[in-house]
Amino acid sequence: MASAQPSYLIVGAGIFGASTALHLKTAEPKAQVTLLDRTPYPCPYGASFDLNKIVRDYYADKLYMKLANEAQQKWRNEDEWRSFYRETGLFVADESGLGRKIIQNYEELHMDHSSELISPEEVRRRWHGVYKGANLDGVNEIFWNAGCGWADAAGALQYTIKTAVERGVTYKEGEVASLLIDNNKSCYGVLFKDESRTVSDKVILCTGAHTAKILADSAPRWEDLQIGGRMTATGVVAAYIRLAPQQMEKFKAMPIYVGAMPDENSHVSLTGVITGGLLPPTPEGLLKIARDESFSHIIQHEASNRRFSTPPEFRNQTVWGQNVPRGLKQECYEIVRKSLGDLAEGLDIEAYRLCWDSFTPDQGLIISPHPHCRNLYIALGGSFHSWKLLPTIGSYIVQMLQGTLETEKVERWAWDRESNGGGAHGKLMPKRDLADIVGYSELIQDVSG
Repeated sequence: MASAQPSYLIVGAGIFGASTALHLKTAEPKAQVTLLDRTPYPCPYGASFDLNKIVRDYYADKLYMKLANEAQQKWRNEDEWRSFYRETGLFVADESGLGRKIIQNYEELHMDHSSELISPEEVRRRWHGVYKGANLDGVNEIFWNAGCGWADAAGALQYTIKTAVERGVTYKEGEVASLLIDNNKSCYGVLFKDESRTVSDKVILCTGAHTAKILADSAPRWEDLQIGGRMTATGVVAAYIRLAPQQMEKFKAMPIYVGAMPDENSHVSLTGVITGGLLPPTPEGLLKIARDESFSHIIQHEASNRRFSTPPEFRNQTVWGQNVPRGLKQECYEIVRKSLGDLAEGLDIEAYRLCWDSFTPDQGLIISPHPHCRNLYIALGGSFHSWKLLPTIGSYIVQMLQGTLETEKVERWAWDRESNGGGAHGKLMPKRDLADIVGYSELIQDVSG
């Protein structure tokens, strides 16, 4: 029998799990709330742990635009969040017409904004000429938003978990083997790889890219439990350059650059366009490179006889270092070269990592009770655009748990829902597999041999 104050086990301490823990303990102070991940917090293997993440309030989709604006107000105005936030501005250089749509959304939603369309020539003139050599061929107008910026990802995540723990959340380390599910199809906890277990009245899976494998390991023959096509574990590569003090003087005022650059010579893209960009240097002088051509990692899961994408077992690929395929290293350098032109000379990439997220067909969230397993709840679908919601996303997950989530969000974030295939971040839909990237097979042989 469940207690008057139910116990909650949150599996996964990325932004979904950490924010849920904090908001849940605030909403139900007497409840027993446990937050679980693989390492001491914050877990360095997760996509939520990073140098920095973009914070923006614009989308083509008005629901997500309102969600992002709500979160950005906290990053910008509230003491507990603004110490992690830097408002540097952001420009998008592509020919999608997204900028005009976003400005229209701002106007229709009556949202204050500092967006405008500027010319490539103006981009090359501004910011001490950092982007003077950017390859903006074929781009006639550029979306500039002075009200965007970036946040210290690892610092903000650590703060969130630490604050939750100070308010009474229990943080637990452990390697999950499977969920505990009884014969009545009710989830009551998790089984760890060391064969210990933690039981709870309610289990919230915030396990991102690992969710398909966890569900398949938990009940391999139970078709209705599986993630199916609702989510694909998707990876991208990131890298950083460590700037010398004299280089910092040149780059410190740069805004975020997101672009779609022609790939007429290097042929490292599948589409003839290199997508990605640069984030301004951190106070430590680390300039981050983001490459936006994603990939899956398809495996054959023997127990369930299912094929799905899941992150590789080799965790050294997800922490900063050199353990990524040489093809991805080349792709990162192409971003630097196409973004900075001659300024790329002498800039050496110091480290790389793979980041994995749960990518949904419409890039929308899944925040829902599992319809076929009692006491199991799902919160995932970050799709590489949801980190900015760290201050607020947990409040909506708590509303889902309490049955108070408004109808539009219930329908948009349901386990089963209508999808038109569009969405909030469609350019990152995976079109290739990690196994096919140049240098991956050699890398795996080195690790396993």
